[in-house]
Amino acid sequence: MWLEEGLREAHLPTEQPTSCQEARLPQPDEHPRRPGSVEGPPCQGSAPSVRLIWRIRERSAFTRIASDGRRARAGVLWCTYFLDPPDSATPPRVAFAFGRAFGPAVIRNRMRRQLRVMLRSAALNGQLPAGDYLFGGLPSAASKPAVELQFDLNKLLSSIRP
Repeated sequence: MWLEEGLREAHLPTEQPTSCQEARLPQPDEHPRRPGSVEGPPCQGSAPSVRLIWRIRERSAFTRIASDGRRARAGVLWCTYFLDPPDSATPPRVAFAFGRAFGPAVIRNRMRRQLRVMLRSAALNGQLPAGDYLFGGLPSAASKPAVELQFDLNKLLSSIRP
């Protein structure tokens, strides 16, 4: 019953009241001498990596390394490799073979990361020719300091040179 007596749509005003002032907004929090062009948000994270070495992912490359590859060993590291022709424009492709006997996953992953960084610097310096490489190591390599690993890797790479 109160609906019949209360407000209905027909009783609402259709015109909006006029505002007497414009809305007040706070000043932007920016430097007054900053250029007016918007450049977009800054990039987050590190810059994209320069692909000095590639990863081996296809099975055919692993079978080629296993059947036709040469082996080299220096200290606690070993490598099976198959070199590409000298005029090849592709970067070296690398894979790692650290099994469970090497240690837990944390140690295996740490060793891969350390060797990957060392191999990138070797590729940058021209010490790693184009080809496919499978690197591995003895379980005692996990306890070696990075300086000794770098020394063993340098000896290994010097024996790989064609």
